[in-house]
Amino acid sequence: MATEIPEREELASVVVAEQTETSPSQPWFVTLRPWLFCLMFLVFVEMGVRVYFDTTTCLHDQRFDNFANPAAEDVWVDQIARDKAFKIVMIGDSVAVGPKLLRRNETIARYLELKLQQEFAGREIHVWNLSLPGARSTDQLCIVLKALPAKPDLVIVSGNYITFSQDVSQLPLLHPWLATNLNGAPESIRPYLQKHNYKETVDSAVTNAFEKSFRTIGMRQAINALVFGEQPRVPFEDPNPILMTAVETGKRIGILQPRSWVGRAPLDNWRDKHALPITQNNFNGRFYPQILEALRKSGAPALTYLTPQNPEPVATYMPHETYLANRKAIAGFFHDPQTPFYDFSDSVPTDLFIDNDHMLPSGNERLAGLIAEKMIPMIRMKLDSKNRQASSRTPPPTR
Repeated sequence: MATEIPEREELASVVVAEQTETSPSQPWFVTLRPWLFCLMFLVFVEMGVRVYFDTTTCLHDQRFDNFANPAAEDVWVDQIARDKAFKIVMIGDSVAVGPKLLRRNETIARYLELKLQQEFAGREIHVWNLSLPGARSTDQLCIVLKALPAKPDLVIVSGNYITFSQDVSQLPLLHPWLATNLNGAPESIRPYLQKHNYKETVDSAVTNAFEKSFRTIGMRQAINALVFGEQPRVPFEDPNPILMTAVETGKRIGILQPRSWVGRAPLDNWRDKHALPITQNNFNGRFYPQILEALRKSGAPALTYLTPQNPEPVATYMPHETYLANRKAIAGFFHDPQTPFYDFSDSVPTDLFIDNDHMLPSGNERLAGLIAEKMIPMIRMKLDSKNRQASSRTPPPTR
């Protein structure tokens, strides 16, 4: 009996946990509730963005160059096709885009739209600006082929003397995604498309598919521009809402404004960078006949022009006869019996330029007025043709 006491005392010293029962587990839908709420929020945002971009023409007064991508190009073209107004598509380079310190209503396209609406009172006219900075004729050809299925009422294509006087064959496609976003790139463009390895091809295909499937992703830059304002690209390559808001605010209150080049800085680099002789073998020139051919086949009326150049650096650094000969060569690339071409090289005075070819708002307005003068008869003919077609489709009144 004496030996049993220590054993009992030892057993009594065993510590028993206070809570031996397991706490009940939560249902899976309760655990995932925060994630489901976030997913639901994203779905509603996506639906709202789709309604905004896929059922309206909200982009008609925006700049296509706001970090454009294939998904954004598709949306732009769809909106052009949906537009019930008299729709004009403008295709050019950074001169047509306008410097970033310009407000959207200070570009050539916006001034042109305003002048045309004043001329045709009561008629809604939209100028869709599909221009991209640095666009070569190869890029412009791809944009034309993409935009023509939207059936624009009139197309404007501009050329820039500087692009002809540079050796752009070293970078023949500044925006190669424009070609790959076509159903089939033209035969003349394919040799200049960069060959990608398997990984790059798959990455590009997945990225494009993802951006085109989700509007909040594919149109993110357009959304940023609509909400925060536009952003200078250099030296900021990625969207920065704080910077965009600051720039937009500075433009609104007048702190950030474009200034004339006069008294600011000489344009000595104009001579070195833009002195290539312009001959019939010019690389940039060879694609404009293809653009004109595509316009003829589509039946869309078109107008082409050469953008103004700052007359003072031209007169300082280039012999006058050489300059005239080069312009004549450029006019040859644009020659087409059905498409009028206008050389506006000398149409803007030097004090209305920001640099050698980009203009102040007053310069853009001046050029827009000149373009409008040439377009008004073409628009009248197009409207008369539309009215005749509408009247022919209208059945006679029954008695």
